[in-house]
Amino acid sequence: MKRKLWLCCLVFGTLAACSKKDKDNAPSAAAKYLTQMTQETGGITTAYTLSYDDKKRLTAYVEKEEGVLTTERALTYDASGRLVKLKNDHPQEGTYEEYTFTYNAAGVPEKYVRKISDDDGLKTTINGTYTIANGKVTRITEKDTDPENPIEIYMDFTYAGNNVTKVAVSSDEAPTVVSSIELTHGGKKNPLRAGLQLNYALLSDLALEALSENETLTMELRIGNNVQLQSTTTYQYDAQGYPTSSEEHENGSNEVTKTTYQYK
Repeated sequence: MKRKLWLCCLVFGTLAACSKKDKDNAPSAAAKYLTQMTQETGGITTAYTLSYDDKKRLTAYVEKEEGVLTTERALTYDASGRLVKLKNDHPQEGTYEEYTFTYNAAGVPEKYVRKISDDDGLKTTINGTYTIANGKVTRITEKDTDPENPIEIYMDFTYAGNNVTKVAVSSDEAPTVVSSIELTHGGKKNPLRAGLQLNYALLSDLALEALSENETLTMELRIGNNVQLQSTTTYQYDAQGYPTSSEEHENGSNEVTKTTYQYK
C-alpha cells in the first residue's frame, strides 16, 4: 500500500496535511514502533528504514530500492515537539524539497514554505496555508510564488473517527476537476502511526499512511471521474493487532505487493 500511496501523492503533486490532537495520537506504553518495512513487487525489493529520537519521534525515513538509496527524509522538531522542518531528498532524481512549518501561539499550524531544488539550485518556492475546523485541518491551499505560475491548489480532507478516509485535490483554474484518494480501514493497528507524535501531521503521504488509527484495507485513486487505481490489502497480525505481513492486490491486475513489518 505504501508505494501506491506515494504514487498517488506524486499525481497530486503537492504536500498536504491533516490533524490529530496529542491526547489522541500519543502512543501508549505498549506501542510498537516500526523500524523496517520490506516490500517485494514484480521481483523488485524495496526496503524502508525508520529511525527515532530518544522521545520516540520519527526523525528519519529512508527508502532503498534493490539496495540503492532513492528517498531520504529528515524530520526536525522544536522544544514543544512540533514538526518545524522536513527535508525530502531524491538523490537518484536529483530533486530536493525542504518544508518549514509555522505555528501560532496556541501551537496550531498556520502556514508552511516549500522550497524545491535540483542539482543546479533552487527552482521554486510554494506557500501553503491551513483551514482548520473542529481541531482538524479541512483544507490546505498552496500557491506558487512564481508570477508566471500563480495557480492555487486546494486539498480537502474527510475523516471517519480517527481515520483519514479521503483527500480531494482541485485548483482555482479547474475547480470542478477533482482528483482524489479514498481509503477504507480495518479494526487493527496502523503500523506507521506510533512514531508520528505530532499535534498536526503536516504531510499528505504520512497523513494518508501514518495518521489513521487503523490499517488501510482498500484504496482508490480517481482523476476526474476516471478510476486510475484500486487495490485491496490483507494482513497477518501479531497478538497486539500489529501487522506482521501483508499482501496488496491491484484490481484488474496480477500484481501483488508483499510486505513484512519489523518493530521495536
